[in-house]
Amino acid sequence: LDDNCDGQVDEGTPGAGVDCDTGLLGVCKAGSTVCSGGKLECIAKTPAGIEACDGKDNDCDGQIDEDFNLPSNPLNCGTCGKVCSYAHAAPLCVNKVCQMGACLPGYKDANGQASDGCEQQCEVWPPTTEKCNGKDDDCDGVADNGFNVQTDVNNCGFCGKVCSYPHAAAKCVTG
Repeated sequence: LDDNCDGQVDEGTPGAGVDCDTGLLGVCKAGSTVCSGGKLECIAKTPAGIEACDGKDNDCDGQIDEDFNLPSNPLNCGTCGKVCSYAHAAPLCVNKVCQMGACLPGYKDANGQASDGCEQQCEVWPPTTEKCNGKDDDCDGVADNGFNVQTDVNNCGFCGKVCSYPHAAAKCVTG
């Protein structure tokens, strides 16, 4: 074969298959020579592709990872592959730093620590004013807080038990 496109066969002069510089950018720069149409051409070993967040110029436009907003992308926060994640919360990336966003519906960050995300699951969603019903209506981690079943005439001994007497004021003493 005439591997070097000089019109002669098997004379031993290097030609096709030799590493070369395509003159392109990024991953397209490295090439290999091929004999095509009677002349040697340098063809890219890796063709231009879709930009990936990997520290390389995958689309051969002279820019690296330009399609990824590293200062604010929670999937690539500050650097490729650094994923922001918080239990039951929306992840944020602010100035290349992961931060916990809003809790997902039905969850609350009761302890104020981002390290465990929104750790408290609310029994009632959306939270409402606390009622004496055995549930944590206001999602503060305590059911029936604000009610004292030992002294409350409307909830004497347990929620919903009302103390009433005809023509007399009711009192609840020790439930």
